[in-house]
Amino acid sequence: MQKLSQEDIQKNSMVYGRMASLNNPDFWFGSHKEDNYERMSIIAELANATLENAKCLDVGCGTGDLSKFLRKKGIAEYLGVDIYGPSLELARKNHQNELFLFIDILEWSPDDIFDYVFCSGALSTRLSSDNYNFIESVVSKMWSLAKTGLVFNLLIDDYLENNDTEIFRYSLEKVLDICNKVAKEGQVSYKTDGDEAHFYLYRALVV
Repeated sequence: MQKLSQEDIQKNSMVYGRMASLNNPDFWFGSHKEDNYERMSIIAELANATLENAKCLDVGCGTGDLSKFLRKKGIAEYLGVDIYGPSLELARKNHQNELFLFIDILEWSPDDIFDYVFCSGALSTRLSSDNYNFIESVVSKMWSLAKTGLVFNLLIDDYLENNDTEIFRYSLEKVLDICNKVAKEGQVSYKTDGDEAHFYLYRALVV
């Protein structure tokens, strides 16, 4: 399992610090954030399940706005985790009834698992180490924490060259290979929208 080095933790903080300095800590524009949440929520439909009364984990929660969206869907429990402190401070300020913790999930062994795990906009930093090895570690850990489904998104290199010094764009095919490798007992689906791709791993309920 590849964990983040101290250098990569600092790089991640630098990237999100730059976004925050532009008054855009989550790096979303216009209605993109809400549209993205809607795309993520179809994980329940794919699994022949529902978000009502679900226990949800938000990995790389940022400022925590996904919690408000999920509450409107009727979830029962929410936990947001992140390794970037300033975003967690904003999350706690803006969503005072929710729980947000400073946690690196690759270092975490919770007592229980969650119905759904969400990860939005948190995996785009170009690392000094291998991004694909890291993604495989993160997806594997998130999948182990998800009882019903996992959904995460990434920027892909279908439209733009992968030459940004701070942001990493992934090969759709390579990430799909990782998902299929990880979710051996589950199912994998994906949707693309421009230069973004959503990946859905789920254990479909029999109805």
